Amino acid sequence: MADELGKIQILLEDIKGNVKAVAEGHSVLLNAINRVDSKLEEHRSDVAIKLDGISQVVKEIRSDLKDHIYQTVPPAHIAV
Repeated sequence: MADELGKIQILLEDIKGNVKAVAEGHSVLLNAINRVDSKLEEHRSDVAIKLDGISQVVKEIRSDLKDHIYQTVPPAHIAV
Protein backbone atom coordinates (compact mmCIF):
# COMPACT_ATOMS: atom_id res chain seq x y z
CA MET A 1 0.00 0.00 0.00
CA ALA A 2 2.78 2.43 0.88
CA ASP A 3 4.49 1.53 -2.37
CA GLU A 4 1.38 2.44 -4.37
CA LEU A 5 1.01 5.69 -2.44
CA GLY A 6 4.63 6.56 -3.28
CA LYS A 7 4.00 5.91 -6.96
CA ILE A 8 0.90 8.13 -6.91
CA GLN A 9 2.86 10.91 -5.22
CA ILE A 10 5.56 10.67 -7.88
CA LEU A 11 2.93 10.82 -10.63
CA LEU A 12 1.26 13.81 -8.99
CA GLU A 13 4.60 15.64 -8.71
CA ASP A 14 5.24 14.92 -12.39
CA ILE A 15 1.78 16.21 -13.33
CA LYS A 16 2.33 19.29 -11.14
CA GLY A 17 5.61 20.00 -12.95
CA ASN A 18 3.95 19.59 -16.34
CA VAL A 19 1.08 21.91 -15.41
CA LYS A 20 3.57 24.50 -14.15
CA ALA A 21 5.55 24.27 -17.41
CA VAL A 22 2.37 24.71 -19.47
CA ALA A 23 1.32 27.71 -17.37
CA GLU A 24 4.75 29.34 -17.78
CA GLY A 25 4.67 28.68 -21.53
CA HIS A 26 1.21 30.19 -21.72
CA SER A 27 2.45 33.30 -19.90
CA VAL A 28 5.41 33.63 -22.29
CA LEU A 29 3.10 33.31 -25.29
CA LEU A 30 0.71 35.95 -23.93
CA ASN A 31 3.60 38.37 -23.42
CA ALA A 32 4.82 37.72 -26.96
CA ILE A 33 1.32 38.26 -28.36
CA ASN A 34 1.01 41.54 -26.47
CA ARG A 35 4.36 42.74 -27.87
CA VAL A 36 3.32 41.78 -31.40
CA ASP A 37 -0.03 43.56 -30.97
CA SER A 38 1.77 46.67 -29.72
CA LYS A 39 4.17 46.69 -32.67
CA LEU A 40 1.30 46.06 -35.08
CA GLU A 41 -0.59 49.05 -33.70
CA GLU A 42 2.52 51.23 -34.08
CA HIS A 43 2.88 50.16 -37.71
CA ARG A 44 -0.82 50.76 -38.37
CA SER A 45 -0.44 54.30 -37.08
CA ASP A 46 2.67 54.87 -39.20
CA VAL A 47 0.95 53.51 -42.30
CA ALA A 48 -2.16 55.62 -41.69
CA ILE A 49 -0.04 58.77 -41.35
CA LYS A 50 1.90 57.95 -44.52
CA LEU A 51 -1.28 57.18 -46.45
CA ASP A 52 -2.79 60.48 -45.37
CA GLY A 53 0.31 62.24 -46.66
CA ILE A 54 0.21 60.34 -49.95
CA SER A 55 -3.49 61.08 -50.32
CA GLN A 56 -2.84 64.80 -49.86
CA VAL A 57 -0.06 64.75 -52.47
CA VAL A 58 -2.31 62.90 -54.93
CA LYS A 59 -5.06 65.50 -54.41
CA GLU A 60 -2.59 68.32 -55.06
CA ILE A 61 -1.26 66.63 -58.20
CA ARG A 62 -4.80 66.01 -59.41
CA SER A 63 -5.70 69.64 -58.86
CA ASP A 64 -2.55 70.82 -60.63
CA LEU A 65 -3.25 68.46 -63.51
CA LYS A 66 -6.82 69.73 -63.87
CA ASP A 67 -5.57 73.32 -63.89
CA HIS A 68 -2.95 72.42 -66.48
CA ILE A 69 -5.48 70.67 -68.70
CA TYR A 70 -7.89 73.63 -68.54
CA GLN A 71 -5.06 76.01 -69.43
CA THR A 72 -3.65 74.02 -72.35
CA VAL A 73 -6.67 72.32 -73.90
CA PRO A 74 -9.22 74.68 -75.44
CA PRO A 75 -12.84 73.87 -74.64
CA ALA A 76 -14.66 71.91 -77.30
CA HIS A 77 -17.27 73.93 -79.16
CA ILE A 78 -19.82 72.04 -81.12
CA ALA A 79 -22.23 74.00 -83.30
CA VAL A 80 -25.73 72.73 -83.03
